[in-house]
Amino acid sequence: MKVLILFLFLFNFFSPAEFEKGSKRRTIISLPSDFPFFTPSINLPGKSEGKIFIDHNDGRSYLMILNDDGSPFFYWKTKFPTSGFEPQPGGKISWNEGWPHRFFIVMDSTFTITDTLTAVNGYSTDPHELEMLPGGGYFISCFKEIPVDMSLIYPGGNPDALVIDNSIQEFDENKNLIFEWKGIDHFEITDAIHVNLLGSLIDFMHLNSIAVDYDNNLIISSRNLCEITKINRTNGEIIWRLGGNNNQFYFLNDSLRFSYQHDAKPTPGKPNHYTLFDNAKYSYDYSRVVEYYVDTLNMTVKKVWEFIPEQQYFSAHKGNAQRLPNGNTFANFALEDMPKAVEISPEGDDVLYQADFSDQVQCYRVFRKKCNYRAYKPYLIAEPFHDRLRLVFNHFGDTTVTKYQIFYGDDPQILLPAFVTEETSVELTQLNNNYLYYFAVKSIDSDGNYSEFSNVEKVKTHFVAPGGNILLNGGFGQSTINWFLLTENNGNASGSINSAGEYEIDISEAGEKFSDIQLRQNDITLIKGKTYELEFDGRSDTDRLIEVVIQRAGPTYTAYSQIGTIIIHDYTKHFNFSFEMNSPNDYTARLVFRCGKYEGNIFLDNIVLKEEGPVGIKSFESDRQVFSLSQNYPNPFNSATSISFFIPREGHTTLEIYDLLGRKVTTVLNDNLKSGQHSVSFSAKNLVSGVYFYKLESGNFREVRKMLYLK
Repeated sequence: MKVLILFLFLFNFFSPAEFEKGSKRRTIISLPSDFPFFTPSINLPGKSEGKIFIDHNDGRSYLMILNDDGSPFFYWKTKFPTSGFEPQPGGKISWNEGWPHRFFIVMDSTFTITDTLTAVNGYSTDPHELEMLPGGGYFISCFKEIPVDMSLIYPGGNPDALVIDNSIQEFDENKNLIFEWKGIDHFEITDAIHVNLLGSLIDFMHLNSIAVDYDNNLIISSRNLCEITKINRTNGEIIWRLGGNNNQFYFLNDSLRFSYQHDAKPTPGKPNHYTLFDNAKYSYDYSRVVEYYVDTLNMTVKKVWEFIPEQQYFSAHKGNAQRLPNGNTFANFALEDMPKAVEISPEGDDVLYQADFSDQVQCYRVFRKKCNYRAYKPYLIAEPFHDRLRLVFNHFGDTTVTKYQIFYGDDPQILLPAFVTEETSVELTQLNNNYLYYFAVKSIDSDGNYSEFSNVEKVKTHFVAPGGNILLNGGFGQSTINWFLLTENNGNASGSINSAGEYEIDISEAGEKFSDIQLRQNDITLIKGKTYELEFDGRSDTDRLIEVVIQRAGPTYTAYSQIGTIIIHDYTKHFNFSFEMNSPNDYTARLVFRCGKYEGNIFLDNIVLKEEGPVGIKSFESDRQVFSLSQNYPNPFNSATSISFFIPREGHTTLEIYDLLGRKVTTVLNDNLKSGQHSVSFSAKNLVSGVYFYKLESGNFREVRKMLYLK
C-alpha cells in the first residue's frame, strides 16, 4: 500500500488536497437531492409511539423509516422497485423486490441484509405477503400460471387459458418447506367475482394477506373472491369462509359487507376479531377500515368498529390497516392523491395523525412500530452532477458519531484516505474528468473509534461545461467507445465507423420490433426541472422509421424525452428535439436508438445532448469534447491489450507503462497527434505477470490507469 501511495503522489493521480468541500449546513441526517418528502397535515396528541415504515416508488425507489414530522430516521435507495417495507418479529425488516428478481429481502436491526427468501416447487414469489414468525419460520405467498381448459368449466371459456393459482408455503427457521396449500385445490375458479372468465389469463383468487390466528390456524384474504378464509394449518382443510359467493355467516349489522379487501388480520388481544382494509370496489364509492367479531357458534358476523374518512376516499386497490398497542388504528389509503398514513382514535371518530408524500405515489402497505435500530456502519450515496460529485453519508441510529473519514481510489480493494469532515455530505469538484472512482466512508465516534467501511460507491465522473455535450464520443471520432449495439429476438446487426466518420448500423435481420436492434449510451445524468436538447444527424439506405428515446434504465423504463418514432431518409438530415426532465433526478439514464423492424442500414453522427441554459449563453464546440483515457481492453490480458484515448486538440502526446514500484517499463507512444480518438496496442510478452500502470500526457492533461497482465 505504501508503494502505491508513493506512485500516486509522484504521478499526481490526485491528492486528497484536491478535494473541495461544499459549505453545507450540518444536519442530523443529510438527504439525497431526489429524496421524497413526507409531510403531515394532522399531528395531534394521543397518537401512538413509534416510527413510520414506508416505501416510495415513482421511478426512484426508497425504503424509509420516518419520524412523525416526516424527517427520516433511516432510508435506503434501491435500484429496483420495492413494496411492503415491513417490520417483522425480532427486530427484522423485510421488503419485496419485484421484477426481475421476485424475492423478499430481510434486514436485521443493524440495517444489514441477512437473507433473501423465495418460493419453491415451481411457484414464483408473490409480492403480497411475507409473514415472519418469532421462532424464525415464515410464510410466503406464491403464484403459478396453470393451463386450464376453461371451455369445460365456463360457457365460452378459452380452452388454452392460463389460470393463476395462489399458494401458501410455510418454511421453518432452516428454510425447509413444512406446509404447502394451493388455492386451486380448494376454491372453484368460477367463484371469482368481477373477473373475466373468458380471458386467456385468469386471476381468480388474488391472495393478498396471510396471518396466524390465535388457535395457530391461518387467516387469508383472497381479493378476487371477496373472501376471508380460515385454513387448518395441519391438513389444509377450510375451517370457515367469510364473504364472497360461499359466505357461511350472517352479517348482523353490515348489509353492504366487504369487497375486494386487503390485509385481513386477527385483532391483537381480541380472539375472533379481525381487522381489514375494505377497498369496496364494485360495492360503494368509498373505502373504509373495519373490524368484525366472528361468532362461529351462531355463525354470525358483527361489525364492531369502522372508520370512513370525511372525504370518503375510494382506494380501488392496495391499502392496509394495523391495530396499534394503544388501541389506535393505523391505516393507509394507498393511491396517489390519498393519505398514506392515517392514525385513528380507538372510537373511530378522531383522526390524530395524517400524512402523505408531496408527490403523488402509491404505497402497498404502511406500518407504525416502536424501534431501536442502529446501523453498524455508515450508508453512502454518490450523486454525479455535471459540475460536481456529491457524497451523502449517514450512520443511522448512532448518536455517538462526530466525524466521517472519506476514502477514494480507482480500485474498490485499495481505498486511500482523503479527508475528515464533520458534515454528512460533501461536494467534490477537483476530480479527473471521465474517470472511474470508488468512494467509501468510515464514521468516527466521540472516543475516536472508527466504524467499518460503508458500502463502496462506483462513480464515473463526467463534468460538462455549460452548453457542452453530455454524451461521450457523440461525434464518434473513429471509435465506437461508449456506444453499445444490442440485438434481441430475431434482430441481427453489426456496428462500425465508416470512412465518413459515421456510426453505421449494418442490419442483416431487422426483427419484428423496433427494440430488436438498439444503439445505446448509458449512465447519463438528468436533473429534474432542467430542459435538454437532443440533436443528431441521421440517414438510411432507404426511407424508414426508427424510434428515439431517452429513458430510465430500470424496470419501469420511464420515457423522459417523448420523442418517439421519426422517419429518416436516404440523405442526411439534422434532427433536433427538446424536453423538460419532469421526473426525479436520474444518474443512470440512457439514450436509445431503436432501429429494428424495417430494412435499411442506418448512419448516425454528431449526436449531442445538452442542457439548455439562459438565452445568450453560447455553446462552443471545444466544450463538447474533453481529454479522456479509457480502460485498456481486454483487462486482465495475457499477451497484448489495446489502450484508447481521446484528445480534443492537437499536441505532443506520450503514453508510458510503469510497474508497481513506479519504474518506467517502456514508452508506447511519443508523438505529436491530431485531435480525436486514438488507439494503440501494447504487448507485454517480455514482462512478468502482475499489476502495471499506464500514463497518458498531452498538453496539460495527465491521467493514470491500472491494468493486470496474466501470462
